Amino acid sequence: MRTTQIAVAAMLLLGFSSVVIADKTLAHSKSLGMSFTALGDVWCAPEVRIRGDATDAGKFATPDYGDIIQRLGQVLARECPDAQRLSITGMSDGRLVWSGNAGKGDGWRIRQPATASVSKTLDSEKTDPTASKVAAKTLSAVAPDVSVGTPLPGQPAVAAPAVPVPERQAVNLAPSAPAPAEVVAQADQKKDQMELAGGKSGTPASAAIRIPDCEAIVTWASRAYQEDQDTLRSGGRPFQSGTWLLSGFKDEYWIPVFGAPFPEITPAEYAKFAQTAEACRRELRPEMLGLPRGHPRRDLLIGADDYVLRAALGRQLNPQTAAPVLARYKAAYKAYDEAIATRDAQLSALKNLPPEKQSFETLDAMKTDKKLIALGPARARHVQRLEAATLDLADRMVMAAAEEIKKFPESLDGLRGLITYRTAARAELSRYKSRKVQDFLTIEAERTNALAAAALPGFIAELQAAPASAEGKATVQAAVNKLFPQQPLPRNIRAYRKAVTKRLAEIDEEIKSVACKDTLATHDLSGDAATPLLGPGGESTFGVFVCALTDKGLAFGEYKKPGFFGSTHELVMQIPSGPSLVFEMELVEAIKGKPDMLVGTRMKDPTQTRDLTVTAWQKLAAELTGYTPPGIAGEELLPAAQAKLDSTPQGCVTTVYTQSVTAFPVTLQAGAMDRDTVRRFALLGDLGLIEVEERPSQNVSYRNYRYTLTAMAEPYFRGKHGLCFAKLAAEDISDISAPFKRDGRTYVTGILEASPVLPEFALDPRFAQAVDGPIRGLINSMKTGQAIQSKVAFVRTDAGWKASN
Repeated sequence: MRTTQIAVAAMLLLGFSSVVIADKTLAHSKSLGMSFTALGDVWCAPEVRIRGDATDAGKFATPDYGDIIQRLGQVLARECPDAQRLSITGMSDGRLVWSGNAGKGDGWRIRQPATASVSKTLDSEKTDPTASKVAAKTLSAVAPDVSVGTPLPGQPAVAAPAVPVPERQAVNLAPSAPAPAEVVAQADQKKDQMELAGGKSGTPASAAIRIPDCEAIVTWASRAYQEDQDTLRSGGRPFQSGTWLLSGFKDEYWIPVFGAPFPEITPAEYAKFAQTAEACRRELRPEMLGLPRGHPRRDLLIGADDYVLRAALGRQLNPQTAAPVLARYKAAYKAYDEAIATRDAQLSALKNLPPEKQSFETLDAMKTDKKLIALGPARARHVQRLEAATLDLADRMVMAAAEEIKKFPESLDGLRGLITYRTAARAELSRYKSRKVQDFLTIEAERTNALAAAALPGFIAELQAAPASAEGKATVQAAVNKLFPQQPLPRNIRAYRKAVTKRLAEIDEEIKSVACKDTLATHDLSGDAATPLLGPGGESTFGVFVCALTDKGLAFGEYKKPGFFGSTHELVMQIPSGPSLVFEMELVEAIKGKPDMLVGTRMKDPTQTRDLTVTAWQKLAAELTGYTPPGIAGEELLPAAQAKLDSTPQGCVTTVYTQSVTAFPVTLQAGAMDRDTVRRFALLGDLGLIEVEERPSQNVSYRNYRYTLTAMAEPYFRGKHGLCFAKLAAEDISDISAPFKRDGRTYVTGILEASPVLPEFALDPRFAQAVDGPIRGLINSMKTGQAIQSKVAFVRTDAGWKASN
């Protein structure tokens, strides 16, 4: 065996070079007594025809022969990258003893005609000396002998799809209507009659078509049978009706054996061919029946025998009876020729299809072109190529849209342009199936985030330009939804919403200020409005105090300044449906180091007079104006809230379906019940987070898997917490309570709003499909821009506020 392997290696190292024209000896081995030659003036093609010569015919039936072909295919693929299929004939002592093929798609393994049913019948002759007649009958049952010119019995109406057949190069690219079978028959009959009468009709037939010997016909029939056998075994209706062309009549099979294209044959020549084919079949059948099972020549002869019978090629014909049969085949040839031209024209057009909507309509029209029907089984393969082209076109369109998204500048106008473009692009691209959708979404999210970060100052400037009016307030309120009408929202969407909230508060204050100025002007108080006054919250002005009273429903009555020698200011305000109140105020140093300010010293109503201290005045002012002292600001509590969030792992995944992921590597013996677990790990593998390794298993019912973290995933691994992919950012604290005491300590509570921060791959739909737990909620929150709310308690310590447990 070692010697054989060395011989095989030696013969495959022989003489490969860059020359790919003319017959070429590919390999030769004296020790094995075999050589292999590539045939043809230009042998490097998708289908390479190879002749194998052996001094001993038995070599073609050995395991070594299969190894040689596999290695020959591997080496040949490097020498001729176009090679997809080897069509091999085996010769010994000048006789054809073997034929078969090997394809790149299945590792260059040998494939021969399926003749098992016939082979089993033939083998019975070895055990039963009287079985030759029975074998002959069995062969007839498998492949009915129609040499007497009768139609095939029991033909089904529709044949099953055949195996793919070799494709030929287009003869011309100009489509034309197929000639009716009757017209072709009449022309061939006329030509035949002239030749039989001694007349001439162009070039003599013998100069074009030659009827070869039996060995050549056997080779031809056996090779063609490999392509047509599935359809023939299903009844062969497409061949009989002329819808499909028998592979034997295609140029690549016919011309090397018969010398000229099939359409050049006349009815007389076709009749002679049919008679010769039948005679050869009958002559070689005894040899076929006498060969042992597994003999290469036996399989070759069985394939040829079956082809002549099933394709009805051996029927008894004369020029007159051959004419309609031949006309049907020539019409099929013409239709096949046009189908090849159509196919090649379509393939050529694919190279120039632009990534636009019209191209999809063009591809749909290509797939349904009726001329392609004549390709036979090869039509399905061609349509698959068109389907692949459709998918490629969709990918190109999606990525072209992604490239357009990259062109928008990082500004507010650029952000608006991107959002408008992506809305239209999504609507258009959603109609097509593409493998690049996730790439588009990733680029879209990245550019949206980048442009939104750069556009925020411009957005705030536009908000500031909104007038302090009802119309301006409505414009500000709608600003975020107008800018971002649909998802995905940018990461900093909260900053946009905060800017709106702040501007709305400013507008409310500006509107109140304008209203206050109008009120003061109405009562001729504009000149006194700036007079300092001690209000309920500290420093204020006389004008603010008067406006606060009017906002609470009190009506202005009168304001008297002190006389030349006096110091008392008197303000009269009317309670709705009640008495008038008179406030006497003095300018005093109410706050040390500050300018003198008005402070109420006495309040009078119709029935009493009440003296006021500074504290009493501030309390009364608070009651009358509805003043509420400010509480603890949310900004003061945010650092404590963030520290609390950072101390707890967020967005953690401790199991992938049923498998714990708190320790790596993870090993799994997967049976049928673990299918979903394996699927989810595979999704994480596709995202680059997990390395998936399948190991040998002694139990055929289980598979062994090993899952290891990649460098990309390691930063997210938190031991017992599993894989933690998120971080929460504290954004705001609202509804803060008044401080209260408990166990001698001061507490407050508030509503914390936090936004999730996740890596880009978390937006990939495969990630959400792979993980369990609360992280899915975080993903949705990130997509929608909605904050996560929770109630938090804070306790005051010597170091400041701290989130309480």
